[in-house]
Amino acid sequence: MTTPTTIDISIDTLTLGEAEQLEDMLGASLSTLADVSQVKLIRSLATLTAQRTDPDFTYEDTADLLLSDMAANLEGGADTDPA
Repeated sequence: MTTPTTIDISIDTLTLGEAEQLEDMLGASLSTLADVSQVKLIRSLATLTAQRTDPDFTYEDTADLLLSDMAANLEGGADTDPA
């Protein structure tokens, strides 16, 4: 397994299958993303995105990734801004 240095975690690029996996990982629907742990959301998105090129990449592999290395674009799909 090669740990990527930067992962694009855009919700907009998820397939329907990945979106369903994301809901399963979070135990929440996409419509309630504002209510889930943002770190768990980012780790779950990083896992799903990394698995596109490395199927052996796991959720646990995200523990050592830097938050600053996530090319975060969480604007798609759900409103994560509480304002």
